[in-house]
Amino acid sequence: MKKSFLYILLVFSVLSLATTYSRAYAENAATIAKKLKQEKQQAEKKKKTLTTLKRKATRLQRTLTEEEAIITNLSRTIEVQEKKYTELEAKNKKLATEYNELNSKNKLTQKELISLVKKLWPLYINSRVLASNAAENWDELDRRYTWASKLYATVEEKQRALLEQEAKLKLLATKQTALSTKAKEQLANVNGKKDKLLQQKLRHSKQLKKISEQRASAEASLRDILSIIGTLNYKLEEKSKTGANFSLLKGVLPWPAHGVIAKRFKPKAKPPVRGIGLALQKDSKIQAVSSGKVVHNDVLRGFGRVVIVMHGEEYYSLYAFLADSTLNVGDTVKQKQVIGNAGFYPAVDGPGMYFELRFHQKAINPETWLSALN
Repeated sequence: MKKSFLYILLVFSVLSLATTYSRAYAENAATIAKKLKQEKQQAEKKKKTLTTLKRKATRLQRTLTEEEAIITNLSRTIEVQEKKYTELEAKNKKLATEYNELNSKNKLTQKELISLVKKLWPLYINSRVLASNAAENWDELDRRYTWASKLYATVEEKQRALLEQEAKLKLLATKQTALSTKAKEQLANVNGKKDKLLQQKLRHSKQLKKISEQRASAEASLRDILSIIGTLNYKLEEKSKTGANFSLLKGVLPWPAHGVIAKRFKPKAKPPVRGIGLALQKDSKIQAVSSGKVVHNDVLRGFGRVVIVMHGEEYYSLYAFLADSTLNVGDTVKQKQVIGNAGFYPAVDGPGMYFELRFHQKAINPETWLSALN
């Protein structure tokens, strides 16, 4: 009877533990599913934002293309107007030269006219004196009359020339003033168009830069969310199956590639080294050290292309400075499956890779986990 009671008690205890575990598992899975749903909603929002930004960028680019044509025409107009301004300035200088030459000529004519008038005055006085005895000296009178007539004609000609020159000077001065005004207006017009052109270019450049930065930020955010979604999907899948016991593989993991160790695990060094670096042959294949799920495959600043594989029990392996990788986030990989090719590793100034192992995001020494054979 005692044995039966103890057996029943044991069964109830096991059932109670199983129920408790089942509830805990269900709650954990529900929490992950809820988080996954939230992240998917965030991803959809980010995708919509990114689509809107892409449309804005496309519209702005189209507007820029249209306005570039306007700007090109404006630049041509400016060139034509600058040429006209140059021509106006040349004409203005030519008119100024003509004006100066004509003015000098006018002054000379005035001097000549004054000289002639001075000569005419004594002649006028003599003619008054000779008027009384003109009949007694006809030859002298005829001679003086002929000379006086020529002198008067010369004076009249100089006066006409002087009037014509003054009229020309006045016309040239008017033209010169008009040309100067027109040239100033042309220059102001050219400068105004140049200012407008500069403002358009600066405004477009600023708008395009702003949208490009927003797109880059949205794309980076979307990548992070998709990475989280991949991780959550993997965790949900892991909850539904037993999975490999990664902690039992310490010391027997295959190397990610066969090469020479260039850097060793030194987390306290400055700068710290949280993994190992390998110098490899060109086009060496990089392989997964254990089965798992890809949770990251992208370029990271300072590490080149990086692939991160999540294994069971919160263990991760990281492969950096890959030349390429065809894997996608969410892909399942097997142990020793090729995940990419070796790329340029700055630490060895040639082909190579950098490898890390992490447990709960904390770096652990990979050499203690890898097989002694490299």
